[in-house]
Amino acid sequence: MLAVGLDENAARALIARHDRTVAIAAFNGPRSITLAGPRCSLEAMLAELEPKGVFARMVRVDHPFHHPLMEPAADELEQALADLQPNPETIPFFSTVTGQPANGIDCVGDYWARGVRQPVQFAPAVDALADLAVDVWLELGSHPALVHSIQQCLATRDAGTGGKIAVLSSVRREREHESLLETAMDLHRNCVPLDFAKMTPSRRQLSLPAYAWEKTRWWSEANDWHEGRLGSVGGGLLDLRLSHATPTWTVHLDARHMAYLKDHKVENLVIFPAAAFVEMALEAGVQLFENRPFVVEDFEIRKPLILPDPVSGVQLELSYDPAERTFVIQSKFERGTTWSVHVVGSIRGERTESSFSDSSLDTISPLPSEPVDVEGFYRYMSEMGLRYGEEFRPVRELMAGQGTSRGRVSLSEAVSPRSIHYSLHPVLFDGALQIFSAGAATVEDRKAAMKLPVRFSRILFLRSPGKSSRVSASVQ
Repeated sequence: MLAVGLDENAARALIARHDRTVAIAAFNGPRSITLAGPRCSLEAMLAELEPKGVFARMVRVDHPFHHPLMEPAADELEQALADLQPNPETIPFFSTVTGQPANGIDCVGDYWARGVRQPVQFAPAVDALADLAVDVWLELGSHPALVHSIQQCLATRDAGTGGKIAVLSSVRREREHESLLETAMDLHRNCVPLDFAKMTPSRRQLSLPAYAWEKTRWWSEANDWHEGRLGSVGGGLLDLRLSHATPTWTVHLDARHMAYLKDHKVENLVIFPAAAFVEMALEAGVQLFENRPFVVEDFEIRKPLILPDPVSGVQLELSYDPAERTFVIQSKFERGTTWSVHVVGSIRGERTESSFSDSSLDTISPLPSEPVDVEGFYRYMSEMGLRYGEEFRPVRELMAGQGTSRGRVSLSEAVSPRSIHYSLHPVLFDGALQIFSAGAATVEDRKAAMKLPVRFSRILFLRSPGKSSRVSASVQ
């Protein structure tokens, strides 16, 4: 399935240009449509929309829900629910099957079968409900999924309330208790009556002290400043996880990192490596998914980061949006006022029974026929402008030929003791990219220009390789 930022007419025109077997699966908002159909057709649509700057994202599902292909499943569901006898509704009920007010007694087997087969009429249902001048909307669920779509629907119509309409979510999964209380307070501020006695059954009123207050000055600071001053420092690149609404980490570069980062030079500049940006995302993923497998996708470097001297003058921050499963890495200089976006991408959990970790290197790719002199390879890289220092020369063995390459990378004795703190040490990953470059050089013109990584389509993380790893690469 494919989620696109198009209206209905534009979506149907897109389908007509590509594959008429693709169907609209959901009307989520005025410019928010979900398509279902053959994966190859959806990927072709994605390839058309992305260069135009139109939102398009694949939705990873096992079945093409709300598509004609679901007809057999809908028929089976209707038969299974043939004896269902629903009761009348007790509160007004608006259906996303019809997009209109509905009766509870009509929710028989045929109704639920149509819900599997027909497009989701979420936007029409919101519009019909908004006709009742609803001024507070609350999504009940374990995590926000519909808030943005509701806001988009309401933004295109006159709410008739004379003020901003509140659209709230009941809870966020990463901070359930706190977010539930915050939502309750938001409802109270929007004049929604709440039973506070049930929220805090043990509460009691306290009298203010009768004596004069002492005029004593106490230290006051924001939580993130307090954590930054007193919190424990992380072992890898990510240091502190801030107590923000969305998961956010800070990076404070210091001598621990510059022990190797100082040797990543492009021309005469020390550049923050792409591999270090990847390491930040991997460390966040390890924390978010608690050492379970996950993937980093659509990793895109939008702006390089030139490290200043001293390096302590730059602040780095990674923030993750659990609802969209996307992250962004930004930086700001100590005395600066604006943040620069360097990397965007997405992180999601991955259910995998991958045999990759148990596979033999010989089964991954054919053995290249020619060994490559490592010192000569680094002289070649230096001539191209990649003047790596000693710590960023991790390649120990190298073979390449016919667009393939393989070798071994390992950290130096000075850096390797800290490898346990990293998911994939930037020096190791950069070394893997260097081995890939050796294979690419066998099919490129000797005068080819310097190339730097700017995008990774998909990175599957299973476990840390530690301080050494074997690498196999090929040019597609």
